Amino acid sequence: MICVSKVSGMCSGAKGAYKTVLKLLESKKYKRVILYKKLLHNRDVIKDLELRGAVFCESLPDEITDEDIIVIRAHGETESFFKELEARKINYADCTCPRVKRIHSLISQKHNAGYAIVIIGNKDHAEVSGSAGWCAGNSYIVSSVKDIKQINGKTKNLFVIAQTTFNNGLFFKIESALKKLNNKTEVYNSLCDAQRRIHEESALLAKNSDVMFVLGSAGSANTKELYKQCAAFCKNTFLIEGRGSFFKCLPASGSTPRKRAQKAGCIADCLAADAKIGITGGASTPPEVISEFKSLLEWNQFYSSVYEKIKNHIAGFMPFDDNPVINAALLQFSKIAKSKKAKFLRGTLIALGFRIALSNKKKRRAAEDEWLPLACAYELLETAILVHDDVFDKAALRRGEITIHKSLELKYGSASKSAAICAGDIGFYTANKIILENYKNHKNCFKVLLYLQEIIITTIKGELLDILLPLDVQKNIFDSKQIAGSALLINQLKTACYTAAGPLCLGMMLGGAEDAALENMRAAALELGVAFQLLDDIMDIFGGKTGKPQGADIGEHKVTTLYACACAKEEYKNQLQNYYGKKANKNRLEAVRQIFKQSGAYSETRLELKRRLERCRTLLRKNSAIAAPELELLMGFSMFIETQA
Repeated sequence: MICVSKVSGMCSGAKGAYKTVLKLLESKKYKRVILYKKLLHNRDVIKDLELRGAVFCESLPDEITDEDIIVIRAHGETESFFKELEARKINYADCTCPRVKRIHSLISQKHNAGYAIVIIGNKDHAEVSGSAGWCAGNSYIVSSVKDIKQINGKTKNLFVIAQTTFNNGLFFKIESALKKLNNKTEVYNSLCDAQRRIHEESALLAKNSDVMFVLGSAGSANTKELYKQCAAFCKNTFLIEGRGSFFKCLPASGSTPRKRAQKAGCIADCLAADAKIGITGGASTPPEVISEFKSLLEWNQFYSSVYEKIKNHIAGFMPFDDNPVINAALLQFSKIAKSKKAKFLRGTLIALGFRIALSNKKKRRAAEDEWLPLACAYELLETAILVHDDVFDKAALRRGEITIHKSLELKYGSASKSAAICAGDIGFYTANKIILENYKNHKNCFKVLLYLQEIIITTIKGELLDILLPLDVQKNIFDSKQIAGSALLINQLKTACYTAAGPLCLGMMLGGAEDAALENMRAAALELGVAFQLLDDIMDIFGGKTGKPQGADIGEHKVTTLYACACAKEEYKNQLQNYYGKKANKNRLEAVRQIFKQSGAYSETRLELKRRLERCRTLLRKNSAIAAPELELLMGFSMFIETQA
């Protein structure tokens, strides 16, 4: 069971700052939206704003024009900083939290009235530094009862105020000690009530959880305090710094839960079906990040359970022959199909599609694991496609195993490629045979088998374009727009259909879904599939777990979206010709990375990946045929893709 704290995540001040910057970026009114220092202590927020075009700076740029605007962070800034902005007539958006602005106003008033200012807070915290700047820096900063020794007890008047996110209990202890020191102490309780409620609700959830996840930045004082409070009640409490860190706490498929947990630095119980898992977030954590993490956990639990079933059953469907010569090739086929590096994602999506069609739990129990032969057949089909793909691309490895044509090359020479293609063909027809044998009396057998052939034909069309397009590009037949359009078409034909839309719709067909529901799913899943291919393109160049060696796209002269984006500028198109079509050694790989970064292709491809996933999620939410639990799993799968980019 996975529960989210009733009160958690981004506070009103942080939310206001975030929304203001988004509006400024969307308005296109300013040439540069410059964020002065960190708007919020949250990696996801900063990364998202950076992708959208925000500029970051730690000090005011020397050259700022009327086309620029400076954004003041939620923590606030000193009085002198605002005066400098006014003196230089710089456009600015003040995103200081309203509660913090009230603190600044009171400090200024009391300082001018002759009070000695005491700020209860952490001296290195951005909010405290800003607040201290409203009394010309003449303040005492106190973070413990011991710190009050620095204060002159004979001071006529003390005005005490606090960092909004300071520890509630410690604040009152220090307040009591200050009043004993000076009976003319005036205290303004500036602690954020929303933060108090977040901490209280999160602590209550932690008490009743086996595992507790706190989402937020390790650099955020609020998040660290939230983590401490949760850890006091739940020993298995983990701080997750954002989307990029999601998978560090999740076991990967292909090993036992305990081994996976030890490797990931998490506990085995974190994904146990009966574990009580709690999730909360710090003051700078957007609510959507918390819900996304929950969806990802739900997906990972589902994925792990389906993965184990496919892994345990796929060997029983492998092609085999009594003839040792024929079986030598089929044995290598089997090694690739059931490799530890096989993800079985497509088979999992078939299981999910089947579950979507049979959202009624009683129906699903009655047809339990009916999807399994179809999932195994599809995984063998994928291996068959990869065998052919490896021959076309002259690849030596697939999923850590030697490719079939390479394994036969020493014995048979050039004939090894033909033999590998034959082995792949056997995989294709074995998949059909499995479906016919297991579903011949099923009312939806014909529909499933027919759609499977459409998927195969579409994929082969994509493969054909993938082979011929680089040859046309090298002959300068296509301009940059044609290259981009063709790269997208390859994504749609070769990957989007057979990776996402095909498996999900096949599972739904087997479960008896209506045609309208299938069409709606197909539209959303195609967006998901394109995003999946964009991720694969990025990982091939910039690192990540793919089924083939890194940099393979360079040696094979693949016309990917990354490549197409760079080709939009002739200078980069010409530079790429120096590296593409040649084996990707360390130097070539690094040179191509720099071209993709300098040309903006890397940022644009990542942004396009994000756009595709956002469109997919919008379409999924509109699909009334998907029940809430299954919708969450689909959202989790989309996060599975996004968090690896």
